[in-house]
Amino acid sequence: MEVIRVFETTIAERELGASLTCFSVPRSSLSELHADARSPDVWLEALGVDVIDRGGPSAIAVGLLALLTSDDAEGARHFLRDLNESPPRQFLERVEPQLAEFAEYVAHTPMIAFEASPAELGSLAGIAASAGTTVGIGTTVGIAAVGLTPLLFIAVPAGIVAVTVTVAFAEGLRYHILRLMGVPTGARRDSPAGHS
Repeated sequence: MEVIRVFETTIAERELGASLTCFSVPRSSLSELHADARSPDVWLEALGVDVIDRGGPSAIAVGLLALLTSDDAEGARHFLRDLNESPPRQFLERVEPQLAEFAEYVAHTPMIAFEASPAELGSLAGIAASAGTTVGIGTTVGIAAVGLTPLLFIAVPAGIVAVTVTVAFAEGLRYHILRLMGVPTGARRDSPAGHS
């Protein structure tokens, strides 16, 4: 029997009205995507992810801020460019402090179900660091776009995590992850915002 697992976690901050939806897919559930199931870049390509910026585990909170403050992939790209061109402290002073606190909380608090049976909770930063200290060896962390929608992704040898702020996109991403894994998904759904 082949069991496919996809974990979905939504994290919301009521006062800010901010929320993030995280999808994590264990490597064992991704093996059907490509013969080289060990390669995170293969998984990202199969999901149609266009990488905007790459970083390490320490860049996760900034990546979440880019998602939370941007309306689209171009906005996330500008956020990251402005951050790189300004002194970090000066740039982050322009960000709402509660939003920055929420991004840090989500990045470092163990609440994302990930590879284990039963599933264990991990933080996004912990998941990214799980493949070792060198990001170049089997780990990809960054901001990406699928069509116009930005997402934070973490791809490690144990699986992938994709984070989005857009509810409609989360539904489309769930559909496409399950479709790629060969799981019956019922009636075909249009991809988010008309993207495939």
